[in-house]
Amino acid sequence: MRKYQLLILVILIGLKSNSQNSIPDISARVDTSKVVIKEIYHLYKNYLNSKPDSIYQNPNWNDTEAKYYLKSKMVRVDRAANLMFVYSNSKNYFTYYVSKVLQIDSVSINRYQIKTIFAAKCSEKEYEKFTPDYITKLYAVRDIQ
Repeated sequence: MRKYQLLILVILIGLKSNSQNSIPDISARVDTSKVVIKEIYHLYKNYLNSKPDSIYQNPNWNDTEAKYYLKSKMVRVDRAANLMFVYSNSKNYFTYYVSKVLQIDSVSINRYQIKTIFAAKCSEKEYEKFTPDYITKLYAVRDIQ
């Protein structure tokens, strides 16, 4: 009985270690002392950890837009994801590439632009020219209720 308890504990620890979340670094240009910017950062962090390579009713999408895109069966809603996750799923991608939020700017009322760089954690000398992998520009729109 003791062996089974130990085995279950080891399996649970293994599963927990595989479910690491991606926590984007923040550049000095992102002022998280502003409540709105901090909320946008946390929304973006949640988005990155919600399988952005998969099409489903993602809780970080606007409900109306999500229903439209899911109904029209678009292969990829996020155009950045269309390129970033071609050869790897998001979990593997974020294991190798670290995200860093460069800017979060208000571009109009309740609309924010998020610029992010994705670079390899420890690039070898010969691969330095390929880092960063991507620089993305995504928009977050606050739902007005």
